Parts: sequence; structure tokens; C-alpha cells
Amino acid sequence: MKPGFVPGLRAEVEVVVDESMQASFAGRVIHPLYSTWSLVHHIEYAARRVLEPYLEPHEEGVGYAVEVRHLAPTPVGARVRAVAVLEAIEGNRVICRVEAFNDREKIAEGKQIQVIVEKSAFRRRIEELQQRLASAASGE
Repeated sequence: MKPGFVPGLRAEVEVVVDESMQASFAGRVIHPLYSTWSLVHHIEYAARRVLEPYLEPHEEGVGYAVEVRHLAPTPVGARVRAVAVLEAIEGNRVICRVEAFNDREKIAEGKQIQVIVEKSAFRRRIEELQQRLASAASGE
């Protein structure tokens, strides 16, 4: 990690909820509200923004865990601000406290964990997985 990667670092992602972010399954809108899966995406993006400037060229951050409580609904057209704050570094694990807010209230809270890995080893692992999938698909 580059110098300066210390608890307290903070990053935000701001979005306006659009129809693609609604709670929907199998092409059917269940609720015309900001979906939990969109919320998790934006929280993970904020946590990535905390980490990314401090990665060395040979390092990569990989999502490991997300724990989020979705506290309040947010309609289409509303603004959402996802915030991640670096809380701790435990070995190769990076732990961020995460929250999200709409214009009126806090809508989510929790934590997100990324693991720092060696980029070349991770690429090799991905290639091995792709080869195994290709072999399985071809019946080998």
C-alpha cells in the first residue's frame, strides 16, 4: 500500500435514482424504489474509491464481504449519497464503515471489506477458472 492509507480516509459516491435502480426481478418492478442491490453497488463503489488511490501497481483489491442494513426507502428521482470511511486494516483486509443518505435521512448503514491481493496471482487464478469453465463447457 502507498503511504497515507490510514483509518479515517473517506470517499463518497452520489447518484440520482433512476428507473434502472428500482427493485425488480425477472424484468418486473417489485417496488418503484431504490433497490437494495443498487444500494450495495454504490456502497461498494464508495469503498473502492477509498482504497484505489493507495494501491501499488502490483496490488489489487477484491470484494470480500458486505453487511448492510437498508433502513429507509428512496423513490426514483431522489439523490443518494453513499459514504465509506476506512475503519481498520487487519492484515490484508480493508474494513470500511459505510452509510447512505437520501435528501431527508440515513437510508443504510453497515460495513464493507476488501482483501488486498497480488495482482499477477489473482490474474492467474482468473485465467485458471476461465480454462476450467471452458473445459467443462466443451465436455472435457
